[in-house]
Amino acid sequence: MKNKLCFSISMAMVGIATIASAATMPCTPQSTTLTMTASVYSGGLFFPGTVSGGGPVVCGDITFNNFQVFDAAPSTSTGSPFVLLSGTYDGSSATLAFNPNLNNASVNQDVHLLFNVFSTSPIITIGLTNGGSTNSGIQERLCSGSIDPFSGVCSGGTQLASLTAAGGVTTTAVLTVPSTSLNVYKDIGHPAGGEMTGFSQTFTTAPVSAVESGAVPEPATLAMLGGGLLALALARRKKLPSVV
Repeated sequence: MKNKLCFSISMAMVGIATIASAATMPCTPQSTTLTMTASVYSGGLFFPGTVSGGGPVVCGDITFNNFQVFDAAPSTSTGSPFVLLSGTYDGSSATLAFNPNLNNASVNQDVHLLFNVFSTSPIITIGLTNGGSTNSGIQERLCSGSIDPFSGVCSGGTQLASLTAAGGVTTTAVLTVPSTSLNVYKDIGHPAGGEMTGFSQTFTTAPVSAVESGAVPEPATLAMLGGGLLALALARRKKLPSVV
């Protein structure tokens, strides 16, 4: 009887823990198409044309906004749709999957993507996976303030992280300062003979702050602890002799 009781309580605790655990959920909206514009020459330099910011895209506690994409190699990429294919959130990490549609292998293609990130908990790490051809590349920079849209230099605030990923490579970086607000710049492209039709990006936040630097148990942990104490109490009660 004792074993059956303990088994029942254990199964109940497993069920509670399963329900309490965070499930992966889609971002809202799940997908969106960004308008790409051509950059323009001025004084021998490229500058982005007029760009309407896309977004917001909400992934749990993380919000992405003001997506802007422009062609840094005019006439070779303009008109291609730049698509956010999907977004997911698992309670601490938001992952976005993109298709920049840089599939003209006969020419060099180069686009720049910029957007803002806001989070209720500080973002501490980022991950980047380049699904393009081996000769494609993505250069990324994160800034606490504004970013020059062509060079990617942090023109305001400080640089928080930088990444480079060739085709087929996944790379990660830790932010120099955990941040709840930052700006992202990506230089995405390939030379003639290459392609870039997919990449993904992950932003991971810090755990919820512990009370006075102590660990704060999750609801599932508390339920398991309470269930264990209940089982011990019932087992002890069965051992006590009856009082007449």
